[in-house]
Amino acid sequence: MEKRNLRKIDYLVLGLYLIIGFLIFIFYYQTLLPQKIINKCVLAFGFGFPFLLYGLYYKRFRNLKVITIWSFIAILQIGLYLTYKQNSDFISARGTSYLEYLIMLPILIITYSLLRFFYRLIFKKELIINVYNIRNREIGEEREVSDPDLVFSIIGFVILIFGIHFVINLLN
Repeated sequence: MEKRNLRKIDYLVLGLYLIIGFLIFIFYYQTLLPQKIINKCVLAFGFGFPFLLYGLYYKRFRNLKVITIWSFIAILQIGLYLTYKQNSDFISARGTSYLEYLIMLPILIITYSLLRFFYRLIFKKELIINVYNIRNREIGEEREVSDPDLVFSIIGFVILIFGIHFVINLLN
């Protein structure tokens, strides 16, 4: 695990995440936007941001400080979900809560950590999550993307997509 200090990108990504989350919170409590729009924002925030982190920011999760900060935020999001999951403002037409998507961040952190651990155990190399550069060298990496990288990347995406239903059933 890398033990370097935080970089500018870490402050930028964390700042954006916290500001967007805070704005959604303010818009909800001050009723500045219709609830339908707030629910769509919660959905986009909870579902979209973890996918961006997984695909574009995963290398920074190798840093102990970075993963610790994001883990703390993930625990807070689990608390928010458990506290507000029955709030009728966030219940969809299907009867589920839009806040379920806040569970994506903890799933991301656990999934990436386990995939990285097993990849390093099996292949003795760092895992490269490959999203947009299927066969070439990933930016900032010392080696070419391999077939196991692609398989582990796909496994991670599948877990992110379908893992939320499993975790929600555990929490309910």
